[in-house]
Amino acid sequence: MQTGLLCLFLVLFLSACTSNPVVRTEVVVPPKTFMAETPKPTFSGTATGELVPFIRELNNALDSCNDDKQALRDWSSTWQ
Repeated sequence: MQTGLLCLFLVLFLSACTSNPVVRTEVVVPPKTFMAETPKPTFSGTATGELVPFIRELNNALDSCNDDKQALRDWSSTWQ
């Protein structure tokens, strides 16, 4: 009895699907300029007085990374 009801349900369920839906998948990737690596500054000095310019280089690299992240957020908001 249960098998008969199950078969009847399956036949009714499958017959309701008369059209084949088309599913499209679109891959969206960020622009390559946003994916470029930020060069990592290296300290090559020998005195503590040379740390100040190096800290500026580190801050510039961090600002560049944050600018890239902001650009990615701006770019992703165009797809939502």
